[in-house]
Amino acid sequence: LDFVEQLRQKNSIDLYRFDKFMTAKFGESPLNKFKIDLENYYFIPTELGKFINNSPVEMNKILEFKGFQTKQNGAWKLTEKGRSFAIEVQNGSFLQIKWKLKAISE
Repeated sequence: LDFVEQLRQKNSIDLYRFDKFMTAKFGESPLNKFKIDLENYYFIPTELGKFINNSPVEMNKILEFKGFQTKQNGAWKLTEKGRSFAIEVQNGSFLQIKWKLKAISE
């Protein structure tokens, strides 16, 4: 149980990479086995890009290309298509888009 608790305390990017490595090596997801679900976490584009080794700029362009967001007046806006992959949260004076991991796998 200590091992599972230690896993839960790792940052999500390390967990994701660990899970991908172990799944490729052994054919089974340790995160699924220990009921650690990253699918319901939300990430800013900077964090999301780290999962697939992309810069924040590249990540925003990918999300735009997929039709999940559009740039209006210098700010990213969530599209209707993107609403199933993201939420908008207040960050000071502007809305920030945070994304689920499935945004990069869809």
